[in-house]
Amino acid sequence: MPRRARFTLIAAVGLCLGLQGSADPQTVAGFLTSTNWTMPENAFGGFSALELSEDGRSFLALSDKGTYVEGRLQRDAAGLLTAVEATGIPPLLAEDGLPIPPEWNDAEGLARAPDGTLYVSFEGEARVLRYAYPGAHAIALPRPEAFLHLPENAAFEALAIDPQGRIVTIPEDGTAAGFPIWRFDGQAWSVVGILSRRDTFLPVAADFGPDGRIYLLERAFHGIPGFASRVRSFSYA
Repeated sequence: MPRRARFTLIAAVGLCLGLQGSADPQTVAGFLTSTNWTMPENAFGGFSALELSEDGRSFLALSDKGTYVEGRLQRDAAGLLTAVEATGIPPLLAEDGLPIPPEWNDAEGLARAPDGTLYVSFEGEARVLRYAYPGAHAIALPRPEAFLHLPENAAFEALAIDPQGRIVTIPEDGTAAGFPIWRFDGQAWSVVGILSRRDTFLPVAADFGPDGRIYLLERAFHGIPGFASRVRSFSYA
């Protein structure tokens, strides 16, 4: 994801995808409001994933340079976003407790379990790391041989936790038929389905709604006009 000097939070369906169980099939998606967020740190920008608290007032944002930010969202009486408060941009830590080296820190997907455990997926070196809490050292999930053959810079962007508490991730690069859904059952990874490919859109984020369906955020690059985004949902078993 391209880095930006400024990061605009848009309170629309894309923002909702960062909240576990937030997708409401009865709600019509639409633009609500936006606010500009800046920080003086050089590491600011390049945000690739977002998790919101249940009350929608605190957040954890992840960057594609292996850093994260925790903060608060200020809202007006109607619940609309008015400002962002955050301090510090610490690095994600590797298993040895040191910052993840630049060649391996392309973090893209973020999912928070009900007990607060965090999972982070990586696009460059395809893998998923587990963190007991923000700032903890990483615990690596198993990495099957198939992960080693995923194209560099096109591995795991979409990451979510299904209704049964299993980790689900989808690579940005797929096949002509579609994109494999990888699921971790606590012991091993397996492919449990294929998401169909439509047009030139690629999966970049995912979450599960209260209806148990996968809600997938997709992005396509159209040259001079820039990027286009859309959301699709799929049944899940």
